Amino acid sequence: WIKQYNVKAKQLIDGRALIIIDNGKINIENCQKVGLSAHDVSFKLRTHHIYSTRKVKRAVVEQDGELIITHEGEENPKFPLITDGQLQTDILQVIGKDILRFHAGIWPAMLMALDLPLPKVLLVHGFINVGGTKMSKSLGNGVGPADIIPHYGVEAFRYYFLRHVPTQDDGDFTWEKFEAAYNGELGNDLGNLVQRVAKMVHNYQAGVIGDAPQSEHDMGPYRADMESLNFNLAIDEIWQIIRSLNQYIERVQPWQVAKKRDKDPEAEAHLGEILAHACGTLLQVSDMLRPFMPQTAEKIHDMFASGVVPSELTPLFPRKYLHTPDPRAPKVENQGK
Repeated sequence: WIKQYNVKAKQLIDGRALIIIDNGKINIENCQKVGLSAHDVSFKLRTHHIYSTRKVKRAVVEQDGELIITHEGEENPKFPLITDGQLQTDILQVIGKDILRFHAGIWPAMLMALDLPLPKVLLVHGFINVGGTKMSKSLGNGVGPADIIPHYGVEAFRYYFLRHVPTQDDGDFTWEKFEAAYNGELGNDLGNLVQRVAKMVHNYQAGVIGDAPQSEHDMGPYRADMESLNFNLAIDEIWQIIRSLNQYIERVQPWQVAKKRDKDPEAEAHLGEILAHACGTLLQVSDMLRPFMPQTAEKIHDMFASGVVPSELTPLFPRKYLHTPDPRAPKVENQGK
């Protein structure tokens, strides 16, 4: 594809192949010998749907002036448009709402000029405000991942910004809102539920679940929200299942059923059904959580999928009050003189 450089290349090669790219690196000196710049090489590679020189094992100009490219076959994780050497066309592009004009109008024209595929979907997200105010260096109100993840973990970070910041709209962050979600929703709704069910299986059935039935909760709304890229609504669906299971346990009171096993011959089977249902529902929850909180989903799955609950249980989300008052702390009474 560098026929325009054939004559010059033939004059310079002197019977030997001239290496233009070797082990993913452009040989600038050899490029200059045939009148190519590094930009020229990169551009020409793109015409072959190769978007990184790192994928090129070797590119040489042979004696007849033709360029021969040998590139690696594995996928380059930094360039997800390339899979097994083939250009992907099912593309979803994620952008902020402030650059919509460029990416909806100008960028597609640039891609068409390069004969590259256009995104099929533009996912346009909003802004994250802090206490209702736009983040600003002058105000000093910026909050970033490094302020949150070391203290609360990446799973809690993912959860808050995927659920409490609408996928396609503006959202708001305050430490009060974050800790309320962490302690109330992750620590109490989900974490305590998992711990509670696991302890009951361990205490009442020696850790053996038995056959956990597949949960019958309707997955239709969840799948619809995922397909429409409304991830916050999809997580809302998950939490409806979590809260329904908490309510179910409070209603049927398996601890009371366990007390009747000595007198009621049907209590043992009834208790097994209750706990099996709870475990099956939590397995469904783990599958639904996997796109958003993969580590948490894996922990829940490992706890219940084998049919035997481990004896040692670690809380998924230990309570933390770093920016808000701890309600468990003893109250200090003002003593009058």
